Amino acid sequence: MKRRTLAVIACAWVLWVQTRTSGAGQPVRDAWEIVDTFGSQEDCERARVTIKPNTDKGEELPPARSRYVCFPDTLDPKATP
Repeated sequence: MKRRTLAVIACAWVLWVQTRTSGAGQPVRDAWEIVDTFGSQEDCERARVTIKPNTDKGEELPPARSRYVCFPDTLDPKATP
């Protein structure tokens, strides 16, 4: 009798913050930073929904928008065009 082996791939999840800035006559810029890592997507999503984005827009800085997103650790949003 043949034995079948089931490979289980463990995947960590990363909570990222994407900050998009733009100003008059300036190109749009995206910055990605890791906030935290988690053992499951559910844990990552639970943490994501508890974060309140910083809405403080300093007078000398261009307006910025932030969003928080969970991706598997195999995906690097900085490398995605």
